[in-house]
Amino acid sequence: MVGDEKSSYLTNLLNFKESNEILLDKLMNLNIQNEFFSEGLDELKKVVSTLKILGVKDNEFEVDLKIIRGLDYYTGSVFETFLIGNEQFGSICSGGRYDNLAENYTNNILPGVGISIGLTRLFFVLKEIGFIDKYNIKSNSDYLIIPIGDTLEYSGKVMSDLNEKGYNVSIYFEDDSLKKKLSYANKLNIDNVIFIGESEVVNNEIKIKNMISGEEKIINYKDL
Repeated sequence: MVGDEKSSYLTNLLNFKESNEILLDKLMNLNIQNEFFSEGLDELKKVVSTLKILGVKDNEFEVDLKIIRGLDYYTGSVFETFLIGNEQFGSICSGGRYDNLAENYTNNILPGVGISIGLTRLFFVLKEIGFIDKYNIKSNSDYLIIPIGDTLEYSGKVMSDLNEKGYNVSIYFEDDSLKKKLSYANKLNIDNVIFIGESEVVNNEIKIKNMISGEEKIINYKDL
């Protein structure tokens, strides 16, 4: 392709306006044989699938190919965050993934994700919509979900169900030792930990451990 053709091609590509799933399918069907394109597309797919596992609705996020940030150090997905219904105020939280930045200061390879928050803009908007005056902070989480094995999708389903019931629930994502995971729950004063392994997924159950009494029980998560 000559210059004008390349420009037109890229313009059409960047201006795709479809749902997230259709957009990713269109990108895949372009059959572009490029290592960086394939790596980026795979990462976008993983980001989208993880957001869905965490209960983020399709109308609450959008894959936008026109976002460009920090080409000299970002190595993965970048993002911008808007308050739904108040997009006219612009992005209030932006950042992305950088896996090589720490090499400027150490010989170790340290992956990282960074964000910057426009506090003045954020608190102005929250004040305007009355959020600050009405918001009550809970002292701690009701449950910490610890996935064991390939159970993240089911764990997200359990978290969404409990959140809808009014519980404050989080998922431990890091691949750490069980001791470290339980220590994390203790540091945050989380009284109940939910273990989800493959047997729990098969039987549509969860295992709950009370961190104070040490009591454990297995129940259907719908019964909480």
